[in-house]
Amino acid sequence: MKDKNAIIIFVLLTISLGLLFPGVTEPMIEYSSNIRAAAGPLVLVDTQVMNESRSIIGTFNELVGRERYLVAYLILLFSVIIPSVKTLMLMASVFMKDQGSKLVIRKIVNFISKWSMADVFVVAILLVILATDERGEKIYFSAMGFNVEILLMIKSNVLTGFYWFVGYCVFSISSLYFIKIADNE
Repeated sequence: MKDKNAIIIFVLLTISLGLLFPGVTEPMIEYSSNIRAAAGPLVLVDTQVMNESRSIIGTFNELVGRERYLVAYLILLFSVIIPSVKTLMLMASVFMKDQGSKLVIRKIVNFISKWSMADVFVVAILLVILATDERGEKIYFSAMGFNVEILLMIKSNVLTGFYWFVGYCVFSISSLYFIKIADNE
C-alpha cells in the first residue's frame, strides 16, 4: 500500500471513529405521545403523556436498569464494541509492513464485520421513525348522552445522534472501499 493511500485510509478511519462516539452518546430518536379527549366542541383533556429521547448508550443503560441484560449487551456489542474494535484493527493494519499480519487482521475484520449491525441499526431507526411519525388512533364512545372522541397521537423524530451514527457508517464503509482499492494496486 502506498503511503498516500495509507494516510487517506487512516484519516477516513479516524473520522469514522470520531463520529461513532457522538453517534452512540447523543440522543438518536425522540418520540412523544399526546392524548386529546373531546365531547363535541368541549375539549375534556389535551395533554402530552410522554416525551422521551434515546441514545444508544442511554438505551443500554435503561435496559440494564430494567434487568434486560441480554438485549442491552447485544446492543452494546453490535453498536459500540464491534464497530470500535473493527475500526481500531483497521487503523493498526494500515501502516503494517508485514503482509502476513496485515492479512490476518483483515480476515478478522472481515469476519467481525458480518456481525456489526451498524448499518442495520440505522435502517431500523429510520423504519421506526417512518412507522410512528404522526400516527394517531381514534376511539369513539358515548357516555351520558355525549359522543366522546379520544385521539392518541404518536410523533417521532430523528435527533443529532442519528446523523453522527450515519456519518460513522458512511466513513467506515468508505474506508473499507479504499482499503480494497489500495490492496489491489
